[in-house]
Amino acid sequence: MLLTLFWKRCNTGGIVLGMIVGTVAAIGLVMVSPNLTYPKAVKAAAQKVVDGAPARMAPITEALASGDAAKIAKAEKDKAAVDKAVAAAKANLEKFKGDDTSIMGLEKPLFELRNPGLISIPLGFLAVILGSLLYRDKRSEDMWDELYVRQTTGILAAKATAH
Repeated sequence: MLLTLFWKRCNTGGIVLGMIVGTVAAIGLVMVSPNLTYPKAVKAAAQKVVDGAPARMAPITEALASGDAAKIAKAEKDKAAVDKAVAAAKANLEKFKGDDTSIMGLEKPLFELRNPGLISIPLGFLAVILGSLLYRDKRSEDMWDELYVRQTTGILAAKATAH
C-alpha cells in the first residue's frame, strides 16, 4: 500500500501478489521459528528446574529454621514459588513424555528469528514490485497524475458529509 502513494507503476496485481507472498512467507516462517513449542527444549528446561530445585531449597530451609519472622515470611514465599515451578516442570515433563518434535515434525527451529516480519515484509515489497512490473494496468497509470495531485493537495477531494 505504501508503494501506491509514491510509485506510478504500482497496481492492483502487484498489491495482491505482495499480500499473498507476505502472508504465506509470514505463516511459513512462524511454523519453523522458535515461536512454536519444541518438546525437546521444553523437556530440557523442565528437567533443569527439577534438578535445580534441591539447591534452591537449601537456603530456604535454613531461613525457615532461623527463627527470624521476616526471613521466615520471605522463605515461605520463595518455597511456594519453587514448589510451583517444580510442579509446572513436572507437568511439562509428563505432557511431553513421548514427544520429541514440534507439530511440524522438527526437533529444533529451522529459522532462529522470532519475528518473521524481518523476512516476510521485504519479500512482500519485492512481490509488489515484481507483480506491478509483470501486470500492466494502463488505466491506473493514466489516472496516476490526477490521484497524485489529489493526495498531495486535497483538490477535488470529497467534501465532508453530515451524518
